[in-house]
Amino acid sequence: MFTRPRLPRGNTLCQCQFKFPSVLAWPRFKTTTTKGPKRLPKRRRETDEPAILAWLLGYSDQAQQPSGAPWPDLPKLVSKKANATIRRVRFVSIDIDGLHQDKAGIRQFDFGVSVLDTVMIHRQLKRPLDPKINLATQLIKSSHYLVEDAEYGVGRRTRFAFGSCRVSSLTKLKQRLKKETKNHNVVLIMHGAATEVSVMKRLCIELNPVFTIDTTTAVQHLFRKRNLRWLLKEYKIPHETMRLHYAGNDAHYILRVLLMIAARHAKTKPSGREPPDWVPVFEAVARSPRPEPEALRKCGPLRITPGNKERKQMERRREILERIEKRIGEPSRIKRDREMVGLKGCRQRFPNCDAMSPSWADRYTISQYGMLP
Repeated sequence: MFTRPRLPRGNTLCQCQFKFPSVLAWPRFKTTTTKGPKRLPKRRRETDEPAILAWLLGYSDQAQQPSGAPWPDLPKLVSKKANATIRRVRFVSIDIDGLHQDKAGIRQFDFGVSVLDTVMIHRQLKRPLDPKINLATQLIKSSHYLVEDAEYGVGRRTRFAFGSCRVSSLTKLKQRLKKETKNHNVVLIMHGAATEVSVMKRLCIELNPVFTIDTTTAVQHLFRKRNLRWLLKEYKIPHETMRLHYAGNDAHYILRVLLMIAARHAKTKPSGREPPDWVPVFEAVARSPRPEPEALRKCGPLRITPGNKERKQMERRREILERIEKRIGEPSRIKRDREMVGLKGCRQRFPNCDAMSPSWADRYTISQYGMLP
């Protein structure tokens, strides 16, 4: 009679050397699969931002926008000696950080803004570049606002490295932004615009830009990584990692990144003429070192607390938010009625007011026992 051979243990199945091994004891050979050629990452197409920069800074001859719409009618700044024709616009980069919000609304946040006017660049083209002069402090105006800060910035570490840090009310912030953008053709610059667009829409902060440029989408056809720290390292912009993720510093660095994007795009763009004369100016501004605190103090105090009028505005807004929060926290009329009456199926104790009802009837609900006698 044929007997089944004894199988080895699980860890020795592949090493069995029986004369007539069972099918279950056959060694398991590794199957090899031939790998195809390694797929290269798909190259993304160039977005509209480089074309907008090329038209604004005068190194493109496109008759229309990439979307097909005509270009807006913007005045030009023509230089006879310099090989450049720049549109008269004002670059405004913003960043929002430190957002505190609840059901009532946005309580406080940090707002960073940096401004660069092409008129200042046009004036700089008429002068020779001096390596001893920090062009970033002369051409870029940066500010950091602690908006609706209840403690007026007390006890908070100030990491802003490019100007004054000011505690401000929301009303005053809108007035300052309106003053910076009034009678100017604004080009709004952001890095990952989701938070900024959402907050500005909720708080009714309107800048009315001619164009909006997002630096993350402007370089998506060039780099896979697009975070701000990596772009600063790629473009060799001097920075300190500990000062990032602070609204005022990020807004300043975003503007520097934009200048390097424009300079590199103007160099690599295939054309029969030489790169514009503003390319070395943009590179010098973007790669300027961090200014010393002594140089910043000459422009004004580094920390500015709000005045009495601003404090009253901030207190009034906090009272409104507290009133809204209190109204949201109170249960609605329908909810109160349901709590008083009790929903069907909810456990509810009946008062022992009827002598005919048993003493144990309090432990039952209507759905379990029905109507009590």
